[in-house]
Amino acid sequence: MRGPEDIAWGNVYMRREQLHTLDARLLVAEERARIAGEALQTMTAALAEDESHVQRIMAEQSASGAEFRLVAETCLMFADAALNVLADAVVEKFGPRDRDRAWSFEQLHAYIRKDPTSLIATQMAPFAARMQGLRVRVALPRSILSVHPPPFLHSGSMRWGPGQRFMIESARIWPNEAVLAAGGRRLREALAEAIPIPDEVEPPGVEDAGWFLMNWAVTQAAEELDDLAVTALSKYMRRNGCCASPSDALTKASDFLLDVATAVGYPPSYWQPWEPSGVARTVEDG
Repeated sequence: MRGPEDIAWGNVYMRREQLHTLDARLLVAEERARIAGEALQTMTAALAEDESHVQRIMAEQSASGAEFRLVAETCLMFADAALNVLADAVVEKFGPRDRDRAWSFEQLHAYIRKDPTSLIATQMAPFAARMQGLRVRVALPRSILSVHPPPFLHSGSMRWGPGQRFMIESARIWPNEAVLAAGGRRLREALAEAIPIPDEVEPPGVEDAGWFLMNWAVTQAAEELDDLAVTALSKYMRRNGCCASPSDALTKASDFLLDVATAVGYPPSYWQPWEPSGVARTVEDG
């Protein structure tokens, strides 16, 4: 052990292991929900007349959906927690040292934006776009779907396609169509100021394409958005609904932890398995 930095970066790798464990559990929950959904969709007319069979399928669909939602929200929360641990490790290494509490990932991002010439900002400069992407893919949906959900959004919906990982969604029930369309137009204007929007994002003939724009921004364009676009996206999602890919959040966060740790001198080879006493050993210590 060399000092507090060793502990901080050891915590980063421990969090990364948790993300891998959660992804394995997420796969199991997704498969259970997929099987339950397919069982309901493919139920024959004869089986549909068997009330006890229908009740069993409906009960399994409800239980598997609840399990998926629980695991999915846990994935978002732990991905966000892992990013907070990384942020604190970065601050521990590069400063500023005059702080009386742990830093969050959002605080680190704000500090870098405020003082781009600081040591911490120059060290994290290669990761600027990915930090923005993680704010959109992890921190924002984590807040809306898991921690501070607006009371007028119906949460817990899920969506998937053949061979695809699951998405978790929330949506506004009985929205004011005019307000919804206006929100979609404002979102489009903000996104278009930041990046070109492909034609295929907005289906032809759809008056309100806000949901399609939001889904595209979160899942495909997160790293390319500027701060104004992220603010507009946040406002739209909090008012009208949100979507996120739990598996994507885990993967992006895990890769980011590894790449930042390696770049600042803490590659995986630096760490040895934890001793029974709970103390991490470095290669040098060994």
